Amino acid sequence: MLTSSPASQSEKVEKPVRKKRAPIKERLEKIGLSREWDFVLHLPLRYEDKTQITSIADAQPEQTVLIEGVVTDSHEQVFAKRFEAVVEDETGSIQVKFFKYFPSVKDTFKPGNKILLFGKVKSAWKGDGLEIIHPKSKISRPSRELDKSLTPVYPAGEGITQPWLRKRIQTALLNVDIIDLLNAEELRELNLPPLRKAIESIHYPAPDANLEELQMKTSPGWKRLKFDELLAQQIMLTLSRKRREALKAPEIVPPEDKEGSLTGKLYRSLPFKLTKAQVKVWKEIVKSMKGPIPMNRLVQGDVGSGKTIIAAMSAALTIDNGYQAALMAPTEILAEQHFKKILEWLKPFDVKVVWLTGKLKAKEKREALERIASDADIVVGTHALIQDAVQYKNLGLAIIDEQHRFGVEQRLALRALGASGLMPHLLMLSATPIPRTLAMSYLSDIDISV
Repeated sequence: MLTSSPASQSEKVEKPVRKKRAPIKERLEKIGLSREWDFVLHLPLRYEDKTQITSIADAQPEQTVLIEGVVTDSHEQVFAKRFEAVVEDETGSIQVKFFKYFPSVKDTFKPGNKILLFGKVKSAWKGDGLEIIHPKSKISRPSRELDKSLTPVYPAGEGITQPWLRKRIQTALLNVDIIDLLNAEELRELNLPPLRKAIESIHYPAPDANLEELQMKTSPGWKRLKFDELLAQQIMLTLSRKRREALKAPEIVPPEDKEGSLTGKLYRSLPFKLTKAQVKVWKEIVKSMKGPIPMNRLVQGDVGSGKTIIAAMSAALTIDNGYQAALMAPTEILAEQHFKKILEWLKPFDVKVVWLTGKLKAKEKREALERIASDADIVVGTHALIQDAVQYKNLGLAIIDEQHRFGVEQRLALRALGASGLMPHLLMLSATPIPRTLAMSYLSDIDISV
């Protein structure tokens, strides 16, 4: 066996540099925990059932169980970097394996020790029988007591332990004032528990709680939190719609001279006839843009269904009323497709169409910005349209293609660049199908045309 001699006093022994952890406050903030309410609503990922011992004979593959037994054999395979043991109870035996372990595991699994194992049981890789890999384990004392209820397991950051989190959440529950928005009659009608009781049942399940319902998040407590989340969302969407209705937008009305208007010329020049669905959507847009309330409309249609011509006609109507239109797409390729198509349709009528992306050369970009601030009718491009340097003369319509690929702030930024004192109408395009239930709930503050 090779051994190294002790270092002399004159030699400097380099100790491994241990990475300094960030303060606990910073580590908690990384996982969204700063206020008391953050801890109250820091909900479990899953639950562990350590309330009863399962005999080895009753343990099934893929089942997570608590087993108590005696170590009958253990050995370390140095070259394979593995530690193995055999644990037996009155009904059978199970193999235990560790591929990463501290030296203390050898003391825990000394033959003759009575131990508790908790983990997922699997069919043995070789041969018959069962095995459990990397279980939680400890020596079973004569005075040991099993847990009285299911144990929640929370999302946790670096160096944040489950016991610490459980105690901190318990403290937060004592510190917050939980106000229930539902009265007793509404709770009975909806068959939901009070909010405090619901939250506590998730953090501290009763001894007889249904583990499957908790794991699947279908227990009464989970249902109550889901209800409150949807309720809060609907309240915010209602407020959003009311706030929008209090704003003013340019009144974009159909021109009196339908034949001589840009909208009329574009319509008559099209090499195809609009479908019934396109006409229906067009009428919905015209109706929305007539009024002083900013339009907030999503046009949904498959690729090739004609969303771009509807957008072009909406832009033409906006230009007829003396305002600018802007079309923003998530990629340069998609933006260029729109630019070429709109240029093809509108250039014969002397419409000034400006192209703006982040890849333009300095001179080209400067010229584009000057035109946007002076005589541009339509601006087409990528998110470059919402940069600080862009100043629109009088934006009346913002069109966003594949709107779900932009963040909320990006969509709002384009809308905030309207004519002085007015908010531009917003027309969003999407090829993603929208289920009716989603449209009625999550998108209830948006008018949808299909």
